[in-house]
Amino acid sequence: MRRRLRAAALVIGLLALAGCGRLNRAATINQVTLTPGAPAATALQQQLAQKGFPNARVSCAKSLIVNVGTRTACSLSGAGTNSTVRFTFSSSDGAIDLASVKAS
Repeated sequence: MRRRLRAAALVIGLLALAGCGRLNRAATINQVTLTPGAPAATALQQQLAQKGFPNARVSCAKSLIVNVGTRTACSLSGAGTNSTVRFTFSSSDGAIDLASVKAS
């Protein structure tokens, strides 16, 4: 009888520890990565110039949250009636997916 209780206690303890590991991995995955806004604005201006907006001026926040694959926006001027540039990051180091850059 005592062996069964010990075995049950051991199993419960191991399951509890396994659950803790999952919580730690989720917290790591959900950490926020920031990238400076000024270099992003420069890269966006260069891309917009190639897309026919040579006078475009982009203004981004001081820091941008990097969410790979999620659309992000910065303010845009000098591009006709367009007032926003939208784009996605292609990697967690802040690289912009150039094909995603769109003025609206």
